Amino acid sequence: MNRKTRATSTGSTGLIWGALGVLGFSLTLPMTKIAVSQFSAVFATSARAVIGAVLAALTLLVLRQTLPSRRQWARLTVISFGVVLGFPLFTTLGLTTTSASHSAVVVGLLPAATAVAASIRGHEHPARCSGCSPRPARSPW
Repeated sequence: MNRKTRATSTGSTGLIWGALGVLGFSLTLPMTKIAVSQFSAVFATSARAVIGAVLAALTLLVLRQTLPSRRQWARLTVISFGVVLGFPLFTTLGLTTTSASHSAVVVGLLPAATAVAASIRGHEHPARCSGCSPRPARSPW
């Protein structure tokens, strides 16, 4: 296999994995809505965290990855409160009173809200019309 074919194959593989990730994530809210109709929000969140932890641990064992350093453990602990507990718990609690489609719109707006918060926190001032470029962004393909 020559270099160009290998690069195209790697790019296609990444695209496929990315598409599978998007597909899997797109099922998160509808499946959580179904889970909340049968279980409590806390149980659904806990089960999700335990299943994720077991799959992550198995992956790390199979791939023989080194353990994080002490400094990394501290950071991972802080991050896990938001990623493993906060977001899933609040999402699950929200889905007890609203539809999955409404929740998807709110979750879809989170990246924009994150960008605005980061801009404010970093004291950055983007151009007045930074998203209004007359040319579309270049495609990576």
